[in-house]
Amino acid sequence: MVVSQRRIFAPRLSFKITLPYVALAMVLALATIYIVARGQADKVTTEFSRQLADARVRVSDSVVQTEREQIDNVRTLARLSGLPQALRSGDTQALKDLLSPFAVSQRIERIVLVNAAGEPLVGIINQGQNVQPLPLDPKLASRPGVAAVLRGASDTKGDKYIDLANDPDATVLYTVAPVYDGDALAGALLIGSSAGALVERWRGATLADVTLYGTDGAPLATSLGSQLPRGLDESIRDGRPQYRTVALGSRDYGEVVSPLLLRGELQPQFIGVAISTAGQADLFEQSQLSLLPIFGLGLVATFLLGILLSQRITRPITALVHAAEGVASGDLNHVLPVTTTDEIGALTTSFNTMIDGLRERERMHDVFGRFVSPTIARLVLSQPLDLRGETKELTILFTDLRDFTAMSEQEDPAVVIRGLNDYFQIVVEAADRFGGIVNKFGGDSTLVLFGLADIQTAQSSAEAAVRAGLAIRDGLRELNARRRDEHLPPLIAGIGINTGAVMAGLIGTQRRMEYTAIGDAVNLSARIQTLNRRLGTDILLSEATYLALGQAEWLRVADQGLRRFKGKSVRVRVYSIESDVAQATEAPAETPAADAAAEPEPWFAERSRALGEVPDAA
Repeated sequence: MVVSQRRIFAPRLSFKITLPYVALAMVLALATIYIVARGQADKVTTEFSRQLADARVRVSDSVVQTEREQIDNVRTLARLSGLPQALRSGDTQALKDLLSPFAVSQRIERIVLVNAAGEPLVGIINQGQNVQPLPLDPKLASRPGVAAVLRGASDTKGDKYIDLANDPDATVLYTVAPVYDGDALAGALLIGSSAGALVERWRGATLADVTLYGTDGAPLATSLGSQLPRGLDESIRDGRPQYRTVALGSRDYGEVVSPLLLRGELQPQFIGVAISTAGQADLFEQSQLSLLPIFGLGLVATFLLGILLSQRITRPITALVHAAEGVASGDLNHVLPVTTTDEIGALTTSFNTMIDGLRERERMHDVFGRFVSPTIARLVLSQPLDLRGETKELTILFTDLRDFTAMSEQEDPAVVIRGLNDYFQIVVEAADRFGGIVNKFGGDSTLVLFGLADIQTAQSSAEAAVRAGLAIRDGLRELNARRRDEHLPPLIAGIGINTGAVMAGLIGTQRRMEYTAIGDAVNLSARIQTLNRRLGTDILLSEATYLALGQAEWLRVADQGLRRFKGKSVRVRVYSIESDVAQATEAPAETPAADAAAEPEPWFAERSRALGEVPDAA
């Protein structure tokens, strides 16, 4: 039967290949030359883009290096002996005598001192070996960085600030730091470099030219020469790296413009990195000439190859047909020998790869069930793999170990990992027992979701989360008893539980996704958890969860009052779960009068307590 099929099939296929092959060979050769030519052009363009991207990275690194050097200099100068005392006394001559040698030795371009009252006292500009007075801006204290330092402000990056400012003679990148005389603030110290010096320095870090643009897109300084590039259009100033072409005289440049990054934050100014485009056209013309011999050889080779293909193509195709029929009937044990190195050989290899993929998919079905919660697996497999998500009413349990970082530094790593795994075992078992989904492990913290199943109501998910929290508490007690016997420190966890609407679904890309839930309700559960340390509790509920529980007579809680949390415009009432679970819910405790942040509003008693809020626990 196979022979009969081949006799019928082979002449037809050979006829279709042989007769039109001369024309096909010509078309194929032309297509090949076009593709190769385009590939060469793309290669030239890609190389230029790579050089431009590499130059942008180098300039960004140089900007960071400039920040670090200015911070090091301002830190050293602020501690210079006699400087705080001279600043507090207003002795400008002593300040100049102290600043000038330092400016020359460290090659600092500009130094300015402002007293604690915001009055500029001294400004110097370093011009090589010559130090001159710097004209001072009388409104210097109103600059954001200076104002923040003078009022003693500090953020996550410290008490030093860096930004671009306009001096009377130039735009300057200033680093501002406080100067202390003992514990008293003596004033503010500014160390800066002008925009012109900066672009020349940044250009030295790479072969590209650098231009600094202001908030309105106008160029502030450039290393391209005396002729400034045109300003940035509004479409370029959208916060993302943008490519544009710049013409200066007879030369064209390719420039990448991106927002200036200072202290890890995007600034309203922009930085452009430009490379000349001269030479790209010459490289493309040379690549086209080199393709002419390839065209001739390709035409001859494709014609000769066609004659061989028409004779050899039918046998492996017949084998592929029979193997495909076997796969269609469910037999995945086919492995075809690869006897040629042409397209049919590639097709045979692809067929074998497809069979391996089908076997691997069968294996992955089994592995998928081991690593993903059945609820998540059912949700993912029952709907298309899109990234839109859906709104769900969930109860979120967030738990975190206290002082785990310090414990990790003191204990043996193997002991730390064992303790962490024991803790996670308790959390996972509690979540599985009450229908929760362990969504994330974050170091020593865990996020558990309740209510993903359609059959769960808000009340049932809230009750499940609370019972899981109590189970985690009991599990930790048993674990800590064993750890005491082993002379190990106890593991103390804080648990925050909140109920609310979240966006649940797949996040990521079409190639890699993760099922998760995001929203204010998730963030609030984490922030409620942090309040445990301050209140001396271990489990805290939001009022939304408390109301969702309804008449939970099996639970004993204590009203911890209204609290303000970071990111919330209104306060949230929280409840702690007492150590022993009673048969009746305790009435809400009176809010302590001393805690102003927890004091209820006068109108609050007449409204639903679901509108409450909390002190900044984050």
